[in-house]
Amino acid sequence: MTAIFTNVLLFVRGREAVRIVRTSVSGTTFQLAIEGPGRNHQTREFPDALSCGQAQSLLERQLVSEGFRSAADRRSGDDRRQYPREHERRRTPG
Repeated sequence: MTAIFTNVLLFVRGREAVRIVRTSVSGTTFQLAIEGPGRNHQTREFPDALSCGQAQSLLERQLVSEGFRSAADRRSGDDRRQYPREHERRRTPG
């Protein structure tokens, strides 16, 4: 059995976290491993990538409706900069 890593997502709500790992096993079976919140853990298998992706999307929507947010969406609040920069400080080729 060869597992190919596909995707990892982390959702947080306060001190709780849920990690979703999507893998393809030998290109014929697709899995969602769901870890959390707490000690909860389950693995679901799907016959194709489409049904696995649909289940993942449904789970993500459920988590958001329960108050979880994606850890990848770390930015919150307004831009801290009060005034635009006068000169661009990035390096320019040349």
